[in-house]
Amino acid sequence: MNWGLTNLGSIIDNFELKLNYSDWTHADVEHFVDGDSETATTFDNQQFVYRGVFEQGRKGDGRAGCGSDAGCDSSKTRGKALKSPR
Repeated sequence: MNWGLTNLGSIIDNFELKLNYSDWTHADVEHFVDGDSETATTFDNQQFVYRGVFEQGRKGDGRAGCGSDAGCDSSKTRGKALKSPR
């Protein structure tokens, strides 16, 4: 999601906020010669990231701004990959 305010008419001229949420799942499936298959490893990952930026209005040739970004995530791995070296 992108959201912003422009032409605020104060020390802060613009503000922009970006949000992202990802929910990702992946399964590694092993197929055997006899036709059977099984899920060997499952990866689950949820991630939330934000970025906010304040910008001052133009002063001559320059423009100043201040921003912050951060995120958090949760990852889970189940199966054979837990036993492999990293």
